[in-house]
Amino acid sequence: MAESLYVGVFGTEVRAEHIPYFSRLLEVLQKSGSTEVLYQPFAERCLAQGLIKSPVATFSSAEELKEKNVQFLISIGGDGTFLDTIPFIRDSKIPIAGLNFGTLGFLTLIDAQHLEKTVEDLCSKNYDIECRSLLNIRSESGIPEPFALNDIVFRSEKFGLLHVDVYVDGKFLNTYFGDGLIIATPTGSTAYSLSCGGPILLPENQNFILTPIASHTLTVRPLVIPDTSKIEVRVTGNEPQYLATLDSRRSSFQGEQTFFIEKAPFSIHTIRLKNQPFFDTIRTKLMWGQDKRRDILHKPE
Repeated sequence: MAESLYVGVFGTEVRAEHIPYFSRLLEVLQKSGSTEVLYQPFAERCLAQGLIKSPVATFSSAEELKEKNVQFLISIGGDGTFLDTIPFIRDSKIPIAGLNFGTLGFLTLIDAQHLEKTVEDLCSKNYDIECRSLLNIRSESGIPEPFALNDIVFRSEKFGLLHVDVYVDGKFLNTYFGDGLIIATPTGSTAYSLSCGGPILLPENQNFILTPIASHTLTVRPLVIPDTSKIEVRVTGNEPQYLATLDSRRSSFQGEQTFFIEKAPFSIHTIRLKNQPFFDTIRTKLMWGQDKRRDILHKPE
């Protein structure tokens, strides 16, 4: 008798326009013979909406996800929801697949229009695994869940002027004056850092990016450093309180503090389907090679 396949399903909500796709996903998973294990708060919302029937297997912690022997996790939503799975995955090496119910979606690559083929590929392990590096942070007062897949951002709570002294491998780099500083992974290079002028890195690049936010020194530019670097950050400024944001998780601090940032000792495994090379993803998501002016000029009457 074949061993049952346990599939984790993580989400926060299912909007009305996505209900048909979500229902179809559950139907296809059940037809494949797999057992769905839903994130507990998500299961409760789905139950209230009538999208699932009780009882259903659930998880609410990283430990429960491991105990239920989940082979892979499907994140339903946008990239923000995908990032919310990281505290549950941690160092388990459970691969994550993102079902795109969001907008841009560099991490949520699965198209809701092709669920049957996608589930077939997932269940048969017909996909590639990308090992994504994370940032790890330590501070004097401690930070819960001290790792980030996208980036670590320092900024004032009210967008006041922040002074950020940065040392790399014990050597002074610069004092950043402005709204804050982003320290991004290759995964995070297509997120906040990109909107502040940072470069795009391939997922397998072994680098981090230091990207200033609205620098008051116009000659300061994003800097790429090896991911073996040890980064020391000392935050001061005119504002009494400031934030250290790890992906979507925020911690508030007051007064001058020192933070130590380096590559985390484990990586996150993400699923990339065979027909989704990274270059295709960025070209499509960022609409490279498309000329909207030409489309307008040649629009048929």
